[in-house]
Amino acid sequence: SILMNILKFENLDLCSLGMVNAPAGDSSYEEIILMDVSKKYYKKCIVKDDTLKGAILMGDKNEFAEFKRLIEEEIELSEKRNELLRGQSNSVPLKGKLVCSCSQVGEGNLLETISGGCDDFSKLCSETGAGLGCGSCKPEIQDILKKQLQTVTS
Repeated sequence: SILMNILKFENLDLCSLGMVNAPAGDSSYEEIILMDVSKKYYKKCIVKDDTLKGAILMGDKNEFAEFKRLIEEEIELSEKRNELLRGQSNSVPLKGKLVCSCSQVGEGNLLETISGGCDDFSKLCSETGAGLGCGSCKPEIQDILKKQLQTVTS
């Protein structure tokens, strides 16, 4: 498991995963930084041997769950490296009340996936991205799944 920190301030989210700084004087590490002052976000990735070793996301943390997976599974970045800080332009829009702030998944997104035939908690999380970041929303996801399945069987 990797070290993670998530802080929520009014109008600002900040999270870190894994390494937050490349070791001083070690040229085998690379820091990739993107900052947009007008949109109020800062993103930094630490890469070594074409694998993500850590990240800091401030303001926009849509990539949190994906970065966590890349770090934990030590996935080779290859072509994905060029897209690291560009965000998930193909992500599904948030529907309903926010349930998972790490992956920006709403209750409507979960209900839609459940009504599409998903009745397994792990599958629901992997298909929607909910619960894959810090995990604090997992009890709420389980409640939504349980209530929806009870409604369907009643």
